[in-house]
Amino acid sequence: MLGALGPGERAGSVVVSGRRYECQRCGCVMLVVPRDLTARRQYALAAIALALAGFGLGESATSLRTRLAPGSTFETGWPALRRWVRAVATGKLFRWIRGVSELAGRALAERVSAVLAEASGRDVRSAPFEARVWAGVMASSQS
Repeated sequence: MLGALGPGERAGSVVVSGRRYECQRCGCVMLVVPRDLTARRQYALAAIALALAGFGLGESATSLRTRLAPGSTFETGWPALRRWVRAVATGKLFRWIRGVSELAGRALAERVSAVLAEASGRDVRSAPFEARVWAGVMASSQS
């Protein structure tokens, strides 16, 4: 799992172990991982949400990559950010957030981060925006 380990923290990588369970009735195997992970994504959902929040607030993709991605690169921009915006628009990421399919780019990222910040709960309203977005991802992935 890649990305920041908390709001305001440095980016890093963590090896995550999943547990497999087999249904005794049908034989189907389920993989259970921490709620911050999603299928076919290297980055944690919270790290993706922080990138979208920064992008929605006008931060450049290069600056976001420097701040939120582990390691360094000589490339400019962050191709993953474009893929995440597209995945949200097509309902592959944060599919429970409505009203984003007609948005694009920074407007979409701003809407997603605002909804996640609102989903964070009352106890963190006075917290910084990134902390509220982080808490919103954790709260929304519980359901």
